[in-house]
Amino acid sequence: MADFIIYRGDTVVLSVTVTVKEEEYSLVGAEIWFTAKPSYSTLDAAAQFQKTIGDGIAVTDAAKGKFTVTISATDTYSMASSKTILLYDCQVKESGGNVYTIASGNIIVMPDVTRAT
Repeated sequence: MADFIIYRGDTVVLSVTVTVKEEEYSLVGAEIWFTAKPSYSTLDAAAQFQKTIGDGIAVTDAAKGKFTVTISATDTYSMASSKTILLYDCQVKESGGNVYTIASGNIIVMPDVTRAT
């Protein structure tokens, strides 16, 4: 994953495959976090949104390192009506306790025109 653009109030589903040296990486027994914040100093509890397995993250094939992250419409609906940049990262904690950041960058949240939804 890299920087990407979404629209305020839209539902976005990201498909992720974790690889190490171009080989599939097992997520069996792993924990996963996808966190978006306005700044690095923002605490996790004050993040714009944070997704975990069962709450926005669905492991679709653990043996092959595949999962989805769903950013719901409500995660960004109340954001400002101007372009906003959020910082994000995605971390995996193996069953043995090792933690890896598998992606990071910016989410650019663009304003939307239709607010009737």
